Amino acid sequence: MGEGQARSDERFSRYSFASITNRSWRMTADIVVPQKSGDGAIVAQGSRLNGWGLVMLNDKPTFMNNASILDRYRTRIAGSEALNPSAHQITVDFAYDGGKRGAGATVQLLVDGAQAATGRISRTIGALMASEGGASIARDYGTTLSAEYASPFTYPGDIRKIVIDLKPTPQVPNENE
Repeated sequence: MGEGQARSDERFSRYSFASITNRSWRMTADIVVPQKSGDGAIVAQGSRLNGWGLVMLNDKPTFMNNASILDRYRTRIAGSEALNPSAHQITVDFAYDGGKRGAGATVQLLVDGAQAATGRISRTIGALMASEGGASIARDYGTTLSAEYASPFTYPGDIRKIVIDLKPTPQVPNENE
């Protein structure tokens, strides 16, 4: 592994990884797309039961959000262009609507600072994610985020750095009040 490359065999518990529920956040991934197919998970947390991740599918950056196992609460936001083999910075800008747990969000996907895709999520993950999936960098294993690929969905290129910038958590009304 190169200097600064993420290890693909590490799994983080939901308690030791960034909690993205019910808040806005921004994730930046500095990666190198390899000469051959660059398909694989960059970051994955949870599963298709509920979870989120940034993956490369057909060499295109793709953000997935599964608020539940129901198809209507699964969202995919993908760039329209395949990334060329070289270094890239992929950013997910997640703007949470707030007001209640699991509210919607607007997501922008940027590649090298330019907008690659934008989309709406009608319902986000409002509580703890299924612990089975945990969180991982450079692969998605166990019950994966999508049935389109098999575990382990290992990213074949270099991941130089991942930064998740969590915004302050807004006040969410207690559902029992």
